Amino acid sequence: MINGKKIGVVFGKNNEKIIPSISIEDVDEMPENINVLLKNAADLYNDSILKMKLIVSENIKLRKSKKQVPARLMWNFGNEIFNLIDKLGEINFRFDNLYQSLIRDLSVSDTTLERVITFRRYTNDPSLIPANINWGKLKGSPKKYLNGIINK
Repeated sequence: MINGKKIGVVFGKNNEKIIPSISIEDVDEMPENINVLLKNAADLYNDSILKMKLIVSENIKLRKSKKQVPARLMWNFGNEIFNLIDKLGEINFRFDNLYQSLIRDLSVSDTTLERVITFRRYTNDPSLIPANINWGKLKGSPKKYLNGIINK
């Protein structure tokens, strides 16, 4: 942590290897164990990307087979993003290039990321999401749609 602030981390890529980096402006104030912290950040990122890739693959598989995508599956996607941000925060990092990194490493659109993040931000408890609700019904306006269901 620099002067009480989390350190901004950016995840670049060299071939297939994830390379975390920080601003050169912050180098003088870095903790001595910054290399260990950056390795931990890269490990957290890679673990989360693997989990998110499984969710994205399941989404694609369901859509290709013309089956409905459960809203809870996409909630899990958003939740994994939140978990990654939280875990990075625990080691005093903030994720500075979230959208660019996830779009690059998951091959998803910025619209999809916005929607799953909004959905997860609005719905903290997945048990509030009816099991039979599909993603297509609420992805455009999860707050409005779920308010209608939850408040009945």
